[in-house]
Amino acid sequence: MQITIEALARAPLDAVWRAWTTPWDITQWNAASDDWHTTSASVDLRVGGGFSSRMEAKDGSMGFDFAGTYTQVMPQQRLECSFGDRSLRVEFLPGPGGVTVRETFDAEETHSVEQQRQGWQAILDNFVRHVESGAAAATGTEPVEARSDRRSRLIAAPPAAVFAAMSDPVRVARWWGPAGFRNTIHEFDFRPGGRWRLTMHGPDGRDHPNESRFVRIEPGRLLAIEHFSGHHFVLEIALHAEGAGTRVAWCQTFDTAAHHARIADFVANANEENLDRLAAEVVRPGPP
Repeated sequence: MQITIEALARAPLDAVWRAWTTPWDITQWNAASDDWHTTSASVDLRVGGGFSSRMEAKDGSMGFDFAGTYTQVMPQQRLECSFGDRSLRVEFLPGPGGVTVRETFDAEETHSVEQQRQGWQAILDNFVRHVESGAAAATGTEPVEARSDRRSRLIAAPPAAVFAAMSDPVRVARWWGPAGFRNTIHEFDFRPGGRWRLTMHGPDGRDHPNESRFVRIEPGRLLAIEHFSGHHFVLEIALHAEGAGTRVAWCQTFDTAAHHARIADFVANANEENLDRLAAEVVRPGPP
């Protein structure tokens, strides 16, 4: 038996699609009630790619992974996936009043049809509220300058040498993050759309899991990533030849000016230290 639910999101189609397929957004809306939340999410948006959301009770009493595999991906139109022995189809139907999101899924046998319908509808209604509130990632309309931290550094090496330190996961593990951090890289799929997963080990002994995806890669010129864990932002690192060296233009952009303002001092210091470490890695003697 299949169950169908739907809801109208009064937002542009591209914003609706982004909010449905971006891990950071998923953690903001994927819960059926206020005492549950999604603590992490991952999306590999391609046929055969996987997705996963860690859903937990806020009191820590229980949790589970909602995970599966995409079987059809039609951007801004339709998604199909399998999870366990069940299937799900999600349709995005634009109309004059917004976008109708329609989900059709296989029922399970543990809960009644009505319980399943109510639970899935509650999550979908949360999704609509998230999109309509303007909280969806990358929909900020404030000037980029008001929500970005910009840094510049001249490194005494050509752009190709700087890019080499940015594209080799072994070398990235040595310089990524503020002073005192170490990194364990779990996945580094260096291509547009590829995933980057790592754990940053802080000097205080705390671990910080991070997940990003590569957005743009122009060898010797540009690297852009979208970061999902904790703070959502886009980081663009541009390389410009300057004399015998490279001018590194570092721009970290958040969704809103308010978000940036809350952590502006920390971000400014962290980015300066990150550039210190990148520069040291580029000119590091010996084999890469």
